[in-house]
Amino acid sequence: MNKTGGVGEDPCDIGAPLVCSAVVNASGVVWGPCNYTGSIKTEPPIMPLHKEESGYPPSDELACVAAGTVGNKTWAVIKITYWSLMPPTFPAAPGQLMKCAEKICGGPCAVTLVPRPLYAAFVVDVDDGVGYYTVSALSYEDVVFSDAVYLRADAVAGAPTNIYGAPYRNCFIKMRVWLERDRLILGKPLRNATGTFVRVPGG
Repeated sequence: MNKTGGVGEDPCDIGAPLVCSAVVNASGVVWGPCNYTGSIKTEPPIMPLHKEESGYPPSDELACVAAGTVGNKTWAVIKITYWSLMPPTFPAAPGQLMKCAEKICGGPCAVTLVPRPLYAAFVVDVDDGVGYYTVSALSYEDVVFSDAVYLRADAVAGAPTNIYGAPYRNCFIKMRVWLERDRLILGKPLRNATGTFVRVPGG
């Protein structure tokens, strides 16, 4: 099933298609934690990640959750954490984010004073520069590599069709995502796992 969040007059449109997958029983290999010290570039663009030296609000974060191989392809799961007074379900570029928030609020938004987090992840085909975005606070134990990449079904919320929209279960935003391959260190295969997973569509 495909849904579309297209580019148009609506500033809340994400501008990338939503692709949905099935929940399946699957087996695969859990790979250990990986390391990524590079940057992330996407199309459509997302908010930059800013580190706060003070620790309050807590630091935004980009971290490698799991990285392994499917056939002859390298895949990486990159988790992002944003802290915001009005966290979106998709971290669009700042200008678009502001326009969308003003549309929703009918002008400048009144927000709470306590920052709240957005936890999300990109599942990236590193070789082809294609990524699948989902709202999730994944750990490496939630990811298995087999004939595709699979995510533990109860660990992912899905993805929205607009910036502040509710996520659709078992769906991903498909977009271009580029990582610096020479700054990615894969984990190592740890153990086999069986369970109920969402298959990442491009895997």
